[in-house]
Amino acid sequence: MKKLAKGFETVNIHMAKKPETVRIEKIIAAVKKASLSDHPLCLDISENNDLLDSLAAAVNELTANLSRRATADKQLEAASLVRDRLLSNIFEQNPYPIWVSDAKGTLIRINQACCDMLNIQAEEVVGKYNVLKDNIVEKQGHLSSVRSVFEEGKTVEFSIEYDSSQLTSLHLGQRSFVILDVTISPVTDENGTIINAIIILNDITGPRRLEEELGYFRFSIEKAPDAVFWLDRSGLITYINEQACRSLGYTKEELLALHLWDIDPDFPEKRWAVVWEEDAVTGHSFINTRHRHKDGAFIPVEISANHLTLGDKEYHVAFARDITERIEVQHRLQESEQRLAEAQKMAGLGYWKWDAGTGNCEWSEETYRIFGRDPKKFRPQLDSIMTLSARPEDNASNQEIIQRVIDSREQGSFEQRFLRPDGSIGFYFSTIRGIFDDTGTLITLLGTIQDISERKQAEEELRESEERYRSVVDNIGIGIVLIGQDMEVLSVNKVIRQWFPDVDFTVHPVCYDIFNCPPQQEPCNYCAAIKSFQDGAVHETITETPTGDESRNYRIITSPIKDGAGKVIAVIEMLEDITEKIQFEKEKQNLERQLLQAQKMEAVGTLAGGVAHDFNNMLSVIIGYVELIKEQYPDEPSLLLDMLEIEKAALRSRDTTRQLLAFSRQQAIAPKVINLIDHLSRLEKTLARLIGEDIELIVRTETDLWNIKFDPSQVDQILINLAVNARDAMLYGGKIMIEAENVVLDEAFCLTHHESVPGRYVVLTISDNGIGMDKKTLAHAFDPFFSTKEIGKGTGLGLATVFGIVKQNRGLIDLSSEPGQGATFKIYLPETTAARQTKEESKERPDSSVSGTILVVEDDDMVREMVTKMLESLGYTVLVAETPGTALSLCRESAVAIDLLLTDVVMPAMNGAELRDRVVALHPDIKVLFMSGYMENMIARHGVLDAGVHFIQKPFSKNWLAQKVHDALWDS
Repeated sequence: MKKLAKGFETVNIHMAKKPETVRIEKIIAAVKKASLSDHPLCLDISENNDLLDSLAAAVNELTANLSRRATADKQLEAASLVRDRLLSNIFEQNPYPIWVSDAKGTLIRINQACCDMLNIQAEEVVGKYNVLKDNIVEKQGHLSSVRSVFEEGKTVEFSIEYDSSQLTSLHLGQRSFVILDVTISPVTDENGTIINAIIILNDITGPRRLEEELGYFRFSIEKAPDAVFWLDRSGLITYINEQACRSLGYTKEELLALHLWDIDPDFPEKRWAVVWEEDAVTGHSFINTRHRHKDGAFIPVEISANHLTLGDKEYHVAFARDITERIEVQHRLQESEQRLAEAQKMAGLGYWKWDAGTGNCEWSEETYRIFGRDPKKFRPQLDSIMTLSARPEDNASNQEIIQRVIDSREQGSFEQRFLRPDGSIGFYFSTIRGIFDDTGTLITLLGTIQDISERKQAEEELRESEERYRSVVDNIGIGIVLIGQDMEVLSVNKVIRQWFPDVDFTVHPVCYDIFNCPPQQEPCNYCAAIKSFQDGAVHETITETPTGDESRNYRIITSPIKDGAGKVIAVIEMLEDITEKIQFEKEKQNLERQLLQAQKMEAVGTLAGGVAHDFNNMLSVIIGYVELIKEQYPDEPSLLLDMLEIEKAALRSRDTTRQLLAFSRQQAIAPKVINLIDHLSRLEKTLARLIGEDIELIVRTETDLWNIKFDPSQVDQILINLAVNARDAMLYGGKIMIEAENVVLDEAFCLTHHESVPGRYVVLTISDNGIGMDKKTLAHAFDPFFSTKEIGKGTGLGLATVFGIVKQNRGLIDLSSEPGQGATFKIYLPETTAARQTKEESKERPDSSVSGTILVVEDDDMVREMVTKMLESLGYTVLVAETPGTALSLCRESAVAIDLLLTDVVMPAMNGAELRDRVVALHPDIKVLFMSGYMENMIARHGVLDAGVHFIQKPFSKNWLAQKVHDALWDS
């Protein structure tokens, strides 16, 4: 008899005693039955080798072929399903924005990257947008290219600018303008028919604008009137503009092949190295030097240079300006100043004479000296003195005086400013007298010139001194008051007038009346001015002066003014407003206290983490063996009761340890993007049951609350701790209010909250109307082990735990409270821009049966033995290693395949993360589960586990270990 394939249904048709008709009917019935079921048919063939046996063999062969074909069809269908899922995942997770349209151009699918780029939702455009009907595509001349994709099967590429104000078929969300590179490719079926088009987009708005800005910059530099040089550390010229080529006579190619010292002989290579290092520190320099023209001539230049870092390279950018003309002007000015300096030495009285007949004018040497003119070079005229006037507008009146002298034949005089050759102003006094003939005709005009510059200068200096004194007094930055003997205000400077704008100081008011609000009727009892009047000495005091709505603090120094007999006739008060300084000192002291508190908390946190590590090892042993004993002696009630008490104490210790870890920010967390509206809604009933019926719970949130990234269990831990604290503070019932709202913290807020940074936050406010806290209690509220409850009623870790959780998540917590007024906690949690995961993907797990080999690596003997017993009792095969070195040897030498590495994190010689890396190098498919008494940075960043890292925190129960091992083994 032929051996049958597995799964075939055997039908016996060999019945020797039956007629062939019956056997034929049996075959027909079996074939009909096989056609109605999933089981293939296999007919039993006899050894007669008759025609019916041949028919049966043929039927069997046909059935086997049909079965193989059905199996192949199912495999092909499964492969097609895998392919479709793979292509879908590639489309959705592709970082490039992609659209898919049908053969008529209508959008049928869009990936998330495209939605994010255009700030749109898929449902806004799918089935609604048609690329062939896009008015922008048509307006910018791309419609024919797009049509060629659908009509001719071409692949086209073009760039397009979208402006939301001009769109009719596409809405860009909040983006008003975008420039896109577009690639459209056809998709055909097996017959070559175009069934879809794939549209790939690339946002080039930023690069395009950057390119335009760089073009403007390049044009400005190239057309600049100054020569521009870019130099690298070696002194090589790496860039020059057009002016650099024009000024030095080189082509660009020639200059770019030179070093600095090729064009500047004052900067040899060694000096350049020193200047490079100096400018790298200061960032800039400003010097005068000289550049060598291509023809060998030297050009004086003024260099303004900056040291820049561009990417990973450094450059020296120098702007060179030709100062040849400026130097020539400076040389001429210096020569003129030397001549004028000699003329200034001349002084005395001079005269002048004008002959009316010839028109000649003569000056004496003194006149030349006064006006600083050289007799050999200067030919005076009648109006020469007028032309030297510093104020030409005065000449008209002086000419009137001269004319009056001529008409009246009397002597006249005037004072006049004159301009010295050095540009300074002098003063002269001139007398004029005319000489006439018998007919009264003017023959000669005589005049004298007397230099009165010194007298005028003394008068001017006195006036300027008074103005300078007044300017200094007004702008010194402190208030100055002159007080008379009757305490009246004789004079004030501008600062005092600004501080007290409503006071009329011209009426000499009394100081204590006008400088206080409300006014005082008697002098201040700390008045330093009165003391200076009494003893003639300098006094100082600090006052707190009421000014209506607030008080200002002033530092006052009084100094006496005495007459010739030594009597104090007045007092000068100098006032400095130190209100802000005092407030600053107070804020400084407050910040110092906060810093000291933060340092203390950090030290306690470090200690707590270390203690928790060792303590959790011991608790793991206690809890583990209690579970094992309970399983071994289920029928010993008295023993079980004792074990339950031990377990209760161990679990309580475990909870205390976890609070320590939360306080010290060393617990493992798994943050998720959550919205407090949903979270508070789910937690509200739990909190209500927790606080009791005599306390009213009110929960309020903004309707459009921002998302935060936070471990949901930690949110529960915060709210439960604060709710329990609030409940305990309300002995006879009360009200607890939980509110959540959006806030934006600005720079002013962050100045008074030194651990905060400006930005968008969700503030969670928990307030109660309980007994409240005084200042002393408030100062220690977040200290670990600080409690106002009776001994045995609390651990003192509740608020410390809340504080640690908030800080671990980069948040800010603020507490305000007064006795009898309840307490208010404000917790600021930074907004996250990450998208919320609407629902978790379900993971299909294979059969949860327990099997496999586990390598346990633990340096603590008791913990290692306890974990081994737990795993063996769960049905696993266990290999044990007390050191990482032993574990690596087992991995190399073990003949048994190791499915899971269960390792401690903190071990001598090698930590758990390093051991994992070396074991995975030997066995790439091995799974890893870490265990530790507290979270280590070597497997997490700031206590947050990386994706794919499995971790179980000590102490743990057998059931929890079983779950974690199972999760690690079946993690795909």
